[in-house]
Amino acid sequence: MSAPNQGMQGTATAAPDAQQVRWRGVKILRWIPVPAAGLAAWYAAFIVGLFTYGPVERIICPPGDFVSGTCVNATVGKFMQGWIVLFVAISGMGVVAAATWAAPTHKALVAWLIFAVGASVAVFFAVQTSAYFAGAAAILSGAATAVAIARRDRTRRALDPGGAT
Repeated sequence: MSAPNQGMQGTATAAPDAQQVRWRGVKILRWIPVPAAGLAAWYAAFIVGLFTYGPVERIICPPGDFVSGTCVNATVGKFMQGWIVLFVAISGMGVVAAATWAAPTHKALVAWLIFAVGASVAVFFAVQTSAYFAGAAAILSGAATAVAIARRDRTRRALDPGGAT
């Protein structure tokens, strides 16, 4: 009969000590800021875009075309749609960049995973709101950011093969 801490062939297996268990918990805690950073970046882009929309519209709209607090000029309307697409693109880039920045390791993998989740959300919102240009902008800017991060990560790994980031 084998002793309680012995494997199948009678060799002793070390039970994890308190230090190893504590380190495993710390490793898990280090990943908590990743989704929070992505959400914070999305909200930051949304809030900045929201608070700049009205003032920009008031500045560029001709005085005669401003009716009941809304600009009825078609050219200004197209520009403001572009303004929305711009901030959606900034949010796509910011979410991928911020979440990857917060990741303690595996930066390229995190960038691609966050991009996949963000692209799914962008497709959902684009279909629900018929804002296809905005959805495409979010997906393209997120993809470009993920590619840039993956290339940077690959270069860093080539220069420092022992590094974990």
